[in-house]
Amino acid sequence: MTTMSKILDRRGAGTMLAAVASALVTIVAQPAVAATSNSLEFTGFKYGSVNVNLGAVPATTFTNANVGAYNTKIGTDPAGGTSYSYGSTFESFCIDVWQSLSFNANPDYTLKRGYTPAQNGSPYYSGTVYTERASMVGYSPKTGVESITTQVVQQLSRLYDEAHSGGHLVNAAPFTTTNPNTAFNSAVGSAALQLAVWEIVYDTDKYNANGGHYYLNSGDFYSINNTTVNAQEAVAQAQEWLNYLLSYSPSKYAVYGYVSSTKQDVIVFTPIPEPGTYALLAAGLGLLGYVRSRDKQRKVTA
Repeated sequence: MTTMSKILDRRGAGTMLAAVASALVTIVAQPAVAATSNSLEFTGFKYGSVNVNLGAVPATTFTNANVGAYNTKIGTDPAGGTSYSYGSTFESFCIDVWQSLSFNANPDYTLKRGYTPAQNGSPYYSGTVYTERASMVGYSPKTGVESITTQVVQQLSRLYDEAHSGGHLVNAAPFTTTNPNTAFNSAVGSAALQLAVWEIVYDTDKYNANGGHYYLNSGDFYSINNTTVNAQEAVAQAQEWLNYLLSYSPSKYAVYGYVSSTKQDVIVFTPIPEPGTYALLAAGLGLLGYVRSRDKQRKVTA
């Protein structure tokens, strides 16, 4: 290498180092990007509600409580503020009869995502803050109440599968005021599904002790002395679904939740993709990789 080449080579290296240093200064000087903020909002009952009498242990009773699945949505603001944009609504179900929540709360409830919540009792955040739980196993909605187990989650998945498959309906069309629709997407059916959720969460230990039977008229959760047709039919439909749980899949739906130390805890169901879906996705990705590889080879040889 000539003396001039060495000088140019050094100058090139020096220029490169200067460029790298400048880039590092630029990166360090950039202002921190605000973390995305999220909110949780309950806008009402998804399919309407039914007034039902409730009782639970530790002691609490409600007369003519409004019962049904909640219409729920999540808001997101990438700038970390409160200018939320909302996705599609979905249904959620209460698992905490000892606390309350507000529909169309102003401001919306703050939702913490991507955090690891406590395994039992209250989450790490207090007030009206909700924490997202990817798994409900190990969580208890109230001190003194049995923690949710894998068996409970599987029973909840069976229940949702049964209700959404249209199985074991107490009433069939035509529907009348004395023969109401009990499908999951009706007011009576939605109330029935909520009642069955409570029964599974609170009384699965009784289910095991009773030889594999849930009873809505006794235990740590119960609904008795209902006088209206809709309430009676909601209880009857819930009991019917509970009677046939084992005929349905425990693995079609995943159960996750939003929990709070001061507001009602809720759970949400989401479909679990079939194994064939993963295989199809893998095959599609493999084909895409092959096509791209072939295109690259063509460009090289062109």
